[in-house]
Amino acid sequence: MDRRISCSSENCGFFVQVCRRRRADQTYGNWYISSLHLEHVNCISSAAPTRRQIQDLATFRSAVHAFEETSAATLIAQVQEREGISLSKKRRTVYRA
Repeated sequence: MDRRISCSSENCGFFVQVCRRRRADQTYGNWYISSLHLEHVNCISSAAPTRRQIQDLATFRSAVHAFEETSAATLIAQVQEREGISLSKKRRTVYRA
């Protein structure tokens, strides 16, 4: 079983190929990286972090721990300023995080 994770930009060559071997007892083992190309050349795509990735951002964590009632708009602005990641289209995800 294998999966290919690639960039959404058409001209970008970034990819990570991961595989998992099937065991004799018909279960699957651990994932491992079989090949990769980590450079985003001619890339015009933007980051689209998941809820977990947003939660793991240092800026996001420190803002929420400092003041739990921080608004989503404030969190989005702080992440944009400090991390350079736009979360303006992820407002609902920011609320859930």
